[in-house]
Order: sequence, then C-alpha cells, then structure tokens
Amino acid sequence: MIYCSQRGLKVEISNESRLGLLIDAYIPELKLAINTIEARTKRGDDTWSVTKHLCEKRGILLQRISVNNTADLICMEVKRALQSGNVFIVSDGANDIETAWEKFLLLKRKKGEGCRE
Repeated sequence: MIYCSQRGLKVEISNESRLGLLIDAYIPELKLAINTIEARTKRGDDTWSVTKHLCEKRGILLQRISVNNTADLICMEVKRALQSGNVFIVSDGANDIETAWEKFLLLKRKKGEGCRE
C-alpha cells in the first residue's frame, strides 16, 4: 500500500466483489490483483488455479506473494508484482520495511489495540 500511495494508486484490500473469491489486494488502475500464500497445499493450488482463471477472463493480472519469506524478500516480491503492472519502484527495502512497521504500529495504537514489540 505504501508503494501505491506514493504513485497515487488506490488499493482495495480483502475484496471479494471483483471475482466472488477473496483477493488480498487489488489495484483497479493497473487491473492487478495480489494474493498471499502461507504454504503450498493441494487446496491452495486449486484455489489459485480457479482465481487465476477468473482473473484472466476479466483481464486482471494476478500475482502471488509468499508470506513465509523474510521481510526483504516480501518487499522485493511486492515490487516485482507492481512491475508486472508497469509501476517501477526504486527504493531501499530496509527503509520501506521500517516505514511499513511504523505505520502498522501507529494503526494498532489508533485502534486501541495493545501492541508488543
């Protein structure tokens, strides 16, 4: 979301209305959908195949990002996903991760939830 806001792009989070299946992030201006995966399973692979097919039929590019990677790799995968939509981000991943973490903590505090570091 940080990268998209830098480019003035709107991001829809956890949306089912586009396909009838949950999409973790969708950027309408790019027609780009991003789903995260935790572990590869038969059911997960089947869901991915159906989601990919539905996206292709609607002209939406679907990218998959593993959340089991390090923060640096996830950052690189997000940049790679955006590059597939012709948005090129040149930045320091470590600074991006720090910024994202600070924004996350700020949101948690605003919601009144306790947070542990």
